[in-house]
Amino acid sequence: MGYRSNPKKMSEKIINAKPAPYPNNNAEELAAVSCFLSIVDNKFVKPDVNFLDKVPNTDGFVELTDNDDSPVAIIRVQLKTASKVDPKKDYVSHQCDLPFLASCEGSIIPVLLIAVDVKAKQAYWEYISKECLIRLSKKIKKDSVALHIPKTNIISETHKDYIALWKEIHDKQKSKISDFDQVSENLRAANGIISKLSEYALPELGTEEEIYKDIHDFLDKYNYLLDHEFRTIKNLLYPDFWKIGLAYEDYTDTELHYIFYPIKYTINDVQIKRVTEQNRKKIENDGIEFRAHYGQNPIKYYPEKYAYELIGECVKSALTNKTITYTNNFLANEYIVQFIDDHYVILGLEKNRDSYSVSEVEQALTKFLPMFIEEMEGFENMYDNRLIDINSFRMHNYPEELEKGAANVRTKIGVGIVPNFKIRIKSRDYNLSYLKNCLQYKRQNKTDHIERCYGIKVRPNKTACYFWEYFPPEEYKKTVSSFFNNFHRIYTEFINAAFPHLINELNYFKGADKIAIHAFRSGDGSPSFEVYYLKKLTQGKMAPELNVFFEGDTINPFADRAPGSYFKDGVTIDQIEYKVTSMTGTGFDYLWEGIPMQKYLYKVLNDRFTAYFMEKKR
Repeated sequence: MGYRSNPKKMSEKIINAKPAPYPNNNAEELAAVSCFLSIVDNKFVKPDVNFLDKVPNTDGFVELTDNDDSPVAIIRVQLKTASKVDPKKDYVSHQCDLPFLASCEGSIIPVLLIAVDVKAKQAYWEYISKECLIRLSKKIKKDSVALHIPKTNIISETHKDYIALWKEIHDKQKSKISDFDQVSENLRAANGIISKLSEYALPELGTEEEIYKDIHDFLDKYNYLLDHEFRTIKNLLYPDFWKIGLAYEDYTDTELHYIFYPIKYTINDVQIKRVTEQNRKKIENDGIEFRAHYGQNPIKYYPEKYAYELIGECVKSALTNKTITYTNNFLANEYIVQFIDDHYVILGLEKNRDSYSVSEVEQALTKFLPMFIEEMEGFENMYDNRLIDINSFRMHNYPEELEKGAANVRTKIGVGIVPNFKIRIKSRDYNLSYLKNCLQYKRQNKTDHIERCYGIKVRPNKTACYFWEYFPPEEYKKTVSSFFNNFHRIYTEFINAAFPHLINELNYFKGADKIAIHAFRSGDGSPSFEVYYLKKLTQGKMAPELNVFFEGDTINPFADRAPGSYFKDGVTIDQIEYKVTSMTGTGFDYLWEGIPMQKYLYKVLNDRFTAYFMEKKR
């Protein structure tokens, strides 16, 4: 499916090895680092602050910046000394260890291998992509494999093409991961914590304290949850890290001050560090906040419950902010079509069509929209990489002004005019990275047509109306049926992709044999629905199924009684008797606000996880 964080089993990996352990350093690699730093363009390429730290390895990160020194991309780098460069060959050969390639396969951030020719004061780079790994895997015979780096991929004081190419690699990877920006920000934060603790924390190697037993017990539980049930959360918060350690200042029965820090696969680090009060204040002055507890120390008295509590906070935040995302065909169709419905004029697309092609939507985003922005903003106000909020056009222009601008753009396109500026766009209402992810999903799954999931909203011909009146009765039934008949499948796919170890605990049917949806009109006429979880009273197994019943249907087992009576008397559907185990009810206003499937999916996920973590903390 379209989810990016479903970890593979070892047997399914391209490179059958574990990431590298603590490496040995040497003078050659230090020389390679120094040479690289001297030839790289320091205006647009900023090596990570940990690039030359005290840890004996040359792994690090580089950030690419724009003309204003603002970060625009982050890339992981592995520096090595180039072996003898053969002038007769058009490539530089480097022998790659399998553990290094294995760590590249698991990396969310793009990884570059850079082979430095110290004598010639230049370097050669290769992007260790999935395609590269597949290619190398076919040549593996021992514990390493030769990588041929093209000599055209050169870094020197005079060759600077690599900057644009690295930015392109970053952008392509970002388009595949809708929460890439959040992952990158978390990675920067994690490396910032590592840097500060290397300066201010005390590892306390060889010391013996009773409190270490408490902390190790807690960390075992916390890391286990991150490595298993909540691997998705780990990939989001601590990308490309091995385990999580804890640095504490106060640790007593009644008081606790600490921060978590990630440990890299390539570092032989300790899992417990101590920080003095003075150094804690220095760290906090740099914006890294310690977590504090007073009255009772949760790590000492209830470590497992506390581990679940912390994980629960992360899950709730990720769901609320939609940084855990999932894409399938239905969700992609829903999101793209709603985006078109809101912005069809500035995209140059026809309104209210039943389907659109992926290629025409991509053309609308990359060609028509930039030209429309140039038309409305005026050339004198345009420049490359200007950031435009597309919501501003609907807010600050009359519809006829937008239509006129779109007509002018169509005329220009008709005579072969193309956009003059590279424009960055944002949207207050839409996650544009997720939108691109949806289009990419359609491309990858060879489904070129974007289909409308629900009926078309039509405003009634009267002065004032309610939002639910935008759907004629026949479209209302079509929309609600489509919604619920797809929801339980999409919910299950999401859990399988993001939290496969919790599929039983978070099962949509919650042990019920049938879920019955009763859609009706409440007292003020607004659409509402009730969800009934039913358990079969007769013998024999049945596959869980979902039924939708509408008010006014000829067959509607929920038409005549108050909802509470069904708990006492049960309900009969298709001559099978059921007892009601639970019931929920709510209004259905978000169905008219756009992307209802995604909104309801996150609502149900929040409800289910809230109940799950409440149970774990008892």
